[in-house]
Amino acid sequence: MIPATTRDISTVISILPIRLDEYKPLIPTHYYIPACKDTNNGAETLMIERGSFRVYIDENRPALIIPEPSDVIANAICRDFKVSSQFNQPGEAEPGLFWVRGGYDKKEVLSSNELKPSLVRAREMQNEWFTRLIKEADDSWSRNRMRKEISDLQRLAVKSLALKRDWDIDLEISSAVHFIKCKFCRADVHPEAVICMHCRGVLNMERFKSEFVSADGPVLADRPAK
Repeated sequence: MIPATTRDISTVISILPIRLDEYKPLIPTHYYIPACKDTNNGAETLMIERGSFRVYIDENRPALIIPEPSDVIANAICRDFKVSSQFNQPGEAEPGLFWVRGGYDKKEVLSSNELKPSLVRAREMQNEWFTRLIKEADDSWSRNRMRKEISDLQRLAVKSLALKRDWDIDLEISSAVHFIKCKFCRADVHPEAVICMHCRGVLNMERFKSEFVSADGPVLADRPAK
């Protein structure tokens, strides 16, 4: 472990079954944590050192370089992901993401008695978050019986809780698909995706216009007249 007193460093700890790609208006800009393959026993980490950002005064003076403490960056990464997540309820049902001061790799996190209570609590809250995601998928399935309405995250939630659902029977088939990169956020997406599940960018405008519903009803401009 690298003590925070040695240098300004904090660690983001993730037990999310999806990878985390965060972009901040800082130097450095990109913060990445891979998906946790075992949400019940594993963890992934990202050590964050002090960043900085530029403040421009006017065209005649150089920009000021303002330091941003590592704990502020780590807290922003966790907070921003959680508040943008459906069914997030602080302290009760949350994505498994938190931060601590100091530098830890994932082996140190998993073996640390000091961090064990935080990991246990994070798993409890993430499992409750998974439960709510699955309930939403169950409700959608009971209404429409359409697997395309079930998100990859909901499928991962079922896997993490070792549950079975009728709407998840094609999970093994979908796991063999060769994913492509979203042209906007560069996250992995299904090759037939119309909208990126990560950034909501439209990947196939032709299908989006013909198959999705606008506020005024179905978009029919591209469909042949009867």
